This record gives sequence, C-alpha cells and structure tokens, in this order.
Amino acid sequence: MRTGARWTAGVAATLVALVLAGATDAAPVPSSFVAVTTTAHGYAFSMRSAASGAVVQTLGTIGGSFTDNGLALSPNGRDFYFTVVGPAPTRALEIEQLAVASRRRTFVTDGEYPAVSPGGRSLAYVMGLRTLAIRNLRSRRTQSITLGALLGTRDALATAPIAWVDGGADLAVLTGPVPRRVSEAQPRVSGPCASGKRCLVIIRVGRGGIAPQAFVLRSFTGAAVLSGSSADPGSVLLAQSGTSDVTTIDQITPAGAATTVTQLASIPAALPVAFAPGGGSLLYLKGANPPALWTAAVSSTGLVTPTRLVPRARLAGAAW
Repeated sequence: MRTGARWTAGVAATLVALVLAGATDAAPVPSSFVAVTTTAHGYAFSMRSAASGAVVQTLGTIGGSFTDNGLALSPNGRDFYFTVVGPAPTRALEIEQLAVASRRRTFVTDGEYPAVSPGGRSLAYVMGLRTLAIRNLRSRRTQSITLGALLGTRDALATAPIAWVDGGADLAVLTGPVPRRVSEAQPRVSGPCASGKRCLVIIRVGRGGIAPQAFVLRSFTGAAVLSGSSADPGSVLLAQSGTSDVTTIDQITPAGAATTVTQLASIPAALPVAFAPGGGSLLYLKGANPPALWTAAVSSTGLVTPTRLVPRARLAGAAW
C-alpha cells in the first residue's frame, strides 16, 4: 500500500482551470440508489435500499437500447439520467431522464456519462470524443468545453466517468485512448495526456484563468468511478480496478507538482460501481457467476463495515 505518496508533475493527471457555475452545498448521502439489472428481455430499473439491497421502488424496464455509458441520480432522488443508443441512421448516444415518481422518460440531449451537480441545477456530460458540456437544467443553456488541444488526436474522453468536486465548484473527468477504429486513419498529434495513458482532468473555478498542468495517472487499466470528497472538499476520490481485478481507492489532492495521492483501501477480486455523494461509501461487485453487490463505508484508514447487498446481482449499472 502506498500511503501519502507524492507524484511529481511527470507522473500525475491534468489540472485545467476554467470558470464554471455550480452549487457549493454538499448533498447528504441518500439511503437508496438506482440499480439497473439484466433481464430476459432487456434491463430493469429499480430503487434499492443502501442498507439492505431490497427493492424499494420498481421504475420500469428498457430494451436493448440501454448502454453502460454512464448513470446519474439527482441529489433529491427525483430524477434518474441514463444513456441509450438513439434511432437509426445515426444511432448516436443520447441521455434520457426518468422521473422517479411518474416513471416518465424524456429525451434530454445527445451525449453520455451524465453527472448531476450537488445542487441539482446542472448536468455535466461528454459530447463526442473531446468535449465536456454543462447544461443548466432549468434554462437548458449549455456551455461546451473543448479539450482537444490538451488531449491530442489519439486521446479522448472515452469511457469517461465524471464527478462534481468541491461541492459542485469543480468537475473531474478521466481520459483515455481513442478507440482504434476511430484513430487509425488520423495523423498523430500529441497533447499533455500521452496516448495509451490515463489522465485526470479537473476543471476548476479560479480567478486566475486557465492554468493547465500535465499529470498522468499510473497503473490504470480497468473500470473506474470518481467522486468528490466531503471530508476533504479539494480532493478527488478514484476507485479503479487493475489487471488482477483488485479495486484500489485513492484520494487525489491536487497541488501542482506536489499533488498527493493516498491509497485508502484495496478490495481483492472486485469491480467498483458507484460512490455515494461525497464519497463516504462505495458500491462494488465481488465474486463471479454472477458477482454479488457489496457496499462499504470509505474512511482514511480503509473500508468500514463491508456489507453484501445482493447475492446474485446481475448488475448492469448503478447510480447513488
């Protein structure tokens, strides 16, 4: 275990300062979460108890258009956002909203990896390969943030979880290599995030303007989820799985070349699924055929009270 290790500028993520509007109040940890499970005819949505895993409310089913390109639950638990494959001929990825009370589905926008701000006013998401968008859910006004120069031609916001950080003042997103089928025909143009590596990009509210720093994540190979930290508002929590299916939970505290990465815990034979708002708890899969869904509280000294919620989860995604 690496505790309190300091990564220099040559070995860390990418910090970008941009002015964004966002809520600053941290949301309380909800007692239930949305789970998407596979069925014989598609996927089932349900609200489940975070204490027992029991179904609290059935939200409906969806066919094969559902994708695992990101899920989000509003802080008040009233709306659930998910990604689907749109109609032909483009079959572009689309974000839909499901009202929990009425179960009504509504198209929101083209994009993927939705993330609702702590105040519930804004929806962040990925558009295309290198653009982040922030949509005001009341006015529907959208701000686009293009990261092409930072990422380069061969790097993208592909498989990119997003998290609101510091009470909604910042955004954190992971980068990765462009899928081979997309990048083969393009000439190579390098950015601070080198191809084949993963970067953490933080888009920060700051009065000093844009101040990017290159900072590459190490040992990143598998699934990952992000969260802000209510215990340390300036930090980002990253749960990621490696080649040996060990999930590690790291706290990343940006501070330029002296950015600190502290490993809080590791979970053998596990796959991270979702953090609770504020990063106080983690949902994860453990075991096989099919794996069970577990939860545990996250502290500075490791996991607290690991609890098996669903023995045979058949989980396709979850949002807390």
